Amino acid sequence: MKKNKIVALAIIAFLILVPFQWAYFDISIKTQLAQAITMAIVIIGAVIAILIFNKKSDEASH
Repeated sequence: MKKNKIVALAIIAFLILVPFQWAYFDISIKTQLAQAITMAIVIIGAVIAILIFNKKSDEASH
């Protein structure tokens, strides 16, 4: 497996284990700002991981 794909999968695993739980599972009135920030982190991180996963590397096979 290429390095880009491993890094992208590691980012997704981190996003699922840490900020995703704070953003979506801990719903309360007091922490709306924290939830908004962690939701933004999850969304931006997922987009970055998808771009890294689909990025063509210099190791092209002929």
